[in-house]
Amino acid sequence: MSTPKTFSALLLGGFPWSRTSIPQEALPFGDGTVLDRVIAAYRDAGAQKLVLALGPQEPSLELAADPHRSTADVVRVSGERRGLGNYLVAGLEALDASGGAIAIGLCDMALLTPELVETLWRAYREAGRPLGVPLCQGVLGHPLFVSPELQDELIAQHGRRTHRDLLLAHPDDVTVLPTDYTAVLRSIEDLGDYQEMLEIAGLPPTDLRAYRESLRERLGTGGPASDPTG
Repeated sequence: MSTPKTFSALLLGGFPWSRTSIPQEALPFGDGTVLDRVIAAYRDAGAQKLVLALGPQEPSLELAADPHRSTADVVRVSGERRGLGNYLVAGLEALDASGGAIAIGLCDMALLTPELVETLWRAYREAGRPLGVPLCQGVLGHPLFVSPELQDELIAQHGRRTHRDLLLAHPDDVTVLPTDYTAVLRSIEDLGDYQEMLEIAGLPPTDLRAYRESLRERLGTGGPASDPTG
């Protein structure tokens, strides 16, 4: 393969099967949200373009995505199109990478840093293989780097396969990118994961009830706030 000189980022999130009552991407993290942190990690690492493939519209997630609409394309995946493969295809169809590689990641991996993403990108480029995936503690993580020649293969599967299936279909084309940083593994499955990530980042715990109330005020919604621990 010809070595891509640039990369774009496709970030997947807003899944309807989330186990947090507030979409994890909209949860506060430092001076912004989880989504803010993830987008900054890829943008500041040099991503030429950004596409967010998000699930059905949810007001707090819309609020989190709004500040980024000038620098990232937001693609919506309907509730009927369940399955990670459908998010992947929707994002790939919207992303013209212009011959560059694509870094496929998740919108809730808030411990990723620009330095880590850039290090992985450089290692992938130097290896010269079509696929690159980080490996930490014996577990494959994100982002997954995909060369231009394999992107159309994913689209042609119409959501029946995910980016992980590419690793199985092309084992000889995979470069494993070893790292000691568990950020490549840590996503938010539940609120316990979220609070643990805050602690790792040196941030104070979030008062989720107060945050939910502030969201309701910003969104202009009424009625009693639901239990944020659900």
